[in-house]
Amino acid sequence: MKTLSLTAVFALGAIFGLVVGSAWLPARAEMKQEEMWRPYQLSQEEWLQTQLQIMGLMSSDSKRRFFFFLTKKDKAYRVEGQIHFLHAEELDRFNRPARRGICVQNIENGSQLVEATVKRCAPIVRQTFDAQKDIVWRVTAERDGRVADVARWEHGEFSWADQER
Repeated sequence: MKTLSLTAVFALGAIFGLVVGSAWLPARAEMKQEEMWRPYQLSQEEWLQTQLQIMGLMSSDSKRRFFFFLTKKDKAYRVEGQIHFLHAEELDRFNRPARRGICVQNIENGSQLVEATVKRCAPIVRQTFDAQKDIVWRVTAERDGRVADVARWEHGEFSWADQER
């Protein structure tokens, strides 16, 4: 059996004391109070992306997570939504038509929220935004610690990622 030298014990004790002791010291804020209340400029894109992220967090629950990403290509905006089921077993216990129904229902509800958020938060984006073609969905599920694609939704069309599902 190996033993630690007295010097090693004191060194470990000193490191432990510094780590534990520093946790009790008050931390200093980096931002002054007057800076907290100063207005900041956000573009409509930044504001919409922030609102979409908040909406994703608020729509998530213990079984699934929602993520929304705003992208822009050639002056056209697009929202990429992702529904991630934390446990594939939640979907596997249903037959294929029922799984499709669950996915489509979540996609349709999410699309309505996205469309309402775009209309409310981004007048410039809403001018060219068409929910049928500008919202794309990806459905994923976690199985044995790995994320797998389950389905896609694009231009109002549902498709399985793996045709054997």
